[in-house]
Amino acid sequence: MVRLHGDMEIAPGDTVARYLLLSNSHDGNSSVQVKFTPVRVVCQNTLNQALEMGPTLRIAHNREMQRRLGDTAEAIAEIRERFDELQMFFKKIVQVQMKTTSLESYLAAVFPEPNRGKDDKRYERALKQMKRDRIAAQQRFETGKGNNLAHVRGTLWAAYNGVTEYVDYARTTVGDSKWLDSVWFGEGCAIKTRACDLAVVAVNGSQAPAAL
Repeated sequence: MVRLHGDMEIAPGDTVARYLLLSNSHDGNSSVQVKFTPVRVVCQNTLNQALEMGPTLRIAHNREMQRRLGDTAEAIAEIRERFDELQMFFKKIVQVQMKTTSLESYLAAVFPEPNRGKDDKRYERALKQMKRDRIAAQQRFETGKGNNLAHVRGTLWAAYNGVTEYVDYARTTVGDSKWLDSVWFGEGCAIKTRACDLAVVAVNGSQAPAAL
């Protein structure tokens, strides 16, 4: 994790630190990858996006690796520019007030109903998980860390961070070997990315831009 200078103040008392995540398999089987991993300071939520999205830098393990790692100055400049865009987006969603119906619709899209398929028991387990997810995220919308700040309470920003706090600290056991992989790369990251994409749609009525 690399912290960049210049925290983003989204609302009075609520800042997000600019972090990059460097990932390397160390066995040559996957690329070196650099991706966005901003962190909400008040509760340490990671607002990371899926590796397939945004200005992720991938460098293959080959003879060109060292040279390409040395050519990252332009990529860093672009990353700083994208973080500025991200800050503008966060400031937009903190202006959106959520009613009960809009919150329920948002969480229903973040945690969609599972496909029934042919395995009834698997479907029932997935359905119970979906209900737990929605309830837990809604509770954190109301009581999550930092969500009681005057300019945050009841907003889309609070809803988004209710999801990220739940995914980071409750959905998977913290310390479990699969936890960090999930919140940075796996299912947890996918859920947080979906929550971000839906917030973009709510604000802009369009698909998430490349920066997100």
